[in-house]
Amino acid sequence: MSQIECELKMRLPGGQAARRLGTVLGVPLATLEQVNLYLETTDGQVASGRSMVRLRREEGRWTLTYKRGLQVQAGYFEAREVEALLGASPEAEWSEADLPGLESLAPLRALRADGVLGELSVSGEVYNLRARYRLSNGDILELDRTRFPGGREDWEVEVETRRPEEVRALLTDLFDRAGVALEEQRQTKYERFLEAISPS
Repeated sequence: MSQIECELKMRLPGGQAARRLGTVLGVPLATLEQVNLYLETTDGQVASGRSMVRLRREEGRWTLTYKRGLQVQAGYFEAREVEALLGASPEAEWSEADLPGLESLAPLRALRADGVLGELSVSGEVYNLRARYRLSNGDILELDRTRFPGGREDWEVEVETRRPEEVRALLTDLFDRAGVALEEQRQTKYERFLEAISPS
């Protein structure tokens, strides 16, 4: 499935701010553990093209995603996204040895059509704990705590929406009530992952 993903993202300065915001938000609809495995070619074509290829495990299911054409303005992220579910049951497993079998799926077909032809391998892993809440306008707010290689942890809020200014006003109110400064996110998780694995 191919679509344009549109998200408004705000970063949080730390765990204490995230907890204060969580108190204002109340009981989450769900709390999910996610493991993100990022794929790259040996010559770094994916990252150099401002694209991203990810395998995500959530509730026992693996999803393959390819994102490209990223645009960011004032915390609003837009990218073309192609996704495919791996396996039809929560018990489905995956290992790096299965990578060649993913080539027939829509995300990698799109990647290859964009000229990224190198062999893919796993470049690293990111763990994400996500709590979901419903906003007053019906949109879903996701509060993420993300652990990167090397131990760095980030906290952020994401809302998938095509009404960014309406959602921005709702977030401004929530952050004010929590006593947290509203700060626009400027980087994707993948960009922060690349920073984490880059030699200092």
